[in-house]
Amino acid sequence: MHNTKKIFVFFFLISLIINTQAYAKTAFLDLDFVFQNSNLGKKISDKLEKLNSKNLELLKNRETEFMKEENELKKIKNLISEDEFKKKLNELSDKLNQYKVEKKTIGSDFNKIKNDELKLFFQQINPIIQEYMNNKNINLLLEKKNIFIGKAENDITSDILNAVNNEFK
Repeated sequence: MHNTKKIFVFFFLISLIINTQAYAKTAFLDLDFVFQNSNLGKKISDKLEKLNSKNLELLKNRETEFMKEENELKKIKNLISEDEFKKKLNELSDKLNQYKVEKKTIGSDFNKIKNDELKLFFQQINPIIQEYMNNKNINLLLEKKNIFIGKAENDITSDILNAVNNEFK
């Protein structure tokens, strides 16, 4: 009985694909390529890269400060009382914990900004893709990375890239 269901689902999917191909013009698009090579995508990538570099530099500077403080504390360890040393060590530990929280916050903030920027990119290019699909009578558009094999004539990546670049010069 279970095999019968699998066979039924298999034939149903095959017939659906055949029917879809008979009635629908399909195409595929490499969205990663469009993002990486379009003027709009490059602008967003540059913005994100600058922000990421700024964040990394800030975190690196903070780590350097901690290393200096730790080295200073090691130098004076034998010159101060044990209580004083433990107090300073606890202060450094507290600062380090705050740094870890700050680092996590910076990372999550960056990821949120990145996701927002990508979402905005796709919102901006969606009307261009929709118009192209309407003009070319394309009923089904697939992401290229999900295509095993397809005819090169169904790849509309360069057309969409040109349309996006013309819209966002």
